Amino acid sequence: LGRDLLALEAQDHYLMVHTRRGSALVSMHLGEAVKILPPRLGFQAHRRWWVARKEIAGLRRDGARTLIELTGGLTVPVGRTYLAAVRSSLETPGP
Repeated sequence: LGRDLLALEAQDHYLMVHTRRGSALVSMHLGEAVKILPPRLGFQAHRRWWVARKEIAGLRRDGARTLIELTGGLTVPVGRTYLAAVRSSLETPGP
């Protein structure tokens, strides 16, 4: 799958790892992965999603929902609980 991580998506007791080369299911919880990944690389945008900061193409609204558009064409929902943190993270320059 390469090293270009786009996003992580929780699916029951597994984690779908999305990269530029494709996706794969691994046996891990999202919380475990978030603890391992350096915060400068990305952030949790939803209770089921973590996104790589450098892969974010932009934010958009779809009715009441806020969505993150990633460079690989993936669209990630932003949870209401995470919205302020997502906006703050996007305003803060990355590495």
